[in-house]
Amino acid sequence: MKVVRPNKLRVVMVSASSNRELIYDGKTFTLWTPARKYYSTVKFDDTLGGLIDRLEEKYGVQLPMEDLFRWGTPDAPFDKIESAMNAGQAFIDKDLCDHYAFRQGKIDWQIWITTGSKPLPRKLVITNRADETRPQSIHRFDWNLKPTFKDSVFNFTAPEGATAIEILPRKTN
Repeated sequence: MKVVRPNKLRVVMVSASSNRELIYDGKTFTLWTPARKYYSTVKFDDTLGGLIDRLEEKYGVQLPMEDLFRWGTPDAPFDKIESAMNAGQAFIDKDLCDHYAFRQGKIDWQIWITTGSKPLPRKLVITNRADETRPQSIHRFDWNLKPTFKDSVFNFTAPEGATAIEILPRKTN
């Protein structure tokens, strides 16, 4: 994930079943699937918070780790947290972290935040309690607070042979 606040983002998501990229240059959002060579674009001019809201509301698309863009702002969803606890401290690699656990609707989540002068999330575990098997999503974070990348990383140019498709709004009742 590459981010420049307030309105630039590039996310590469790779799993066993898919490879997708989300690109936002502050004016256009693009969803790109390299293996299939399909892409969709949506014109939009707002901050990352505004983009997150619009994608969810209009298209049912959620950005990975979208809460990271809300923490520390008035938009942080604290009113949805049902319970919270300090679970102590633990090391994530060589960093001593404070460990917190939260319950929020049908989801439990835990976060480990580096202690000291640069309190950054290092690990996040999300457990889906709505499913009896309690599947988990585990994310580890390494941070570069002084990245050096060009603005062009946030631009999408369709490669030869790529096909534009329309991203359809979600159906509402």
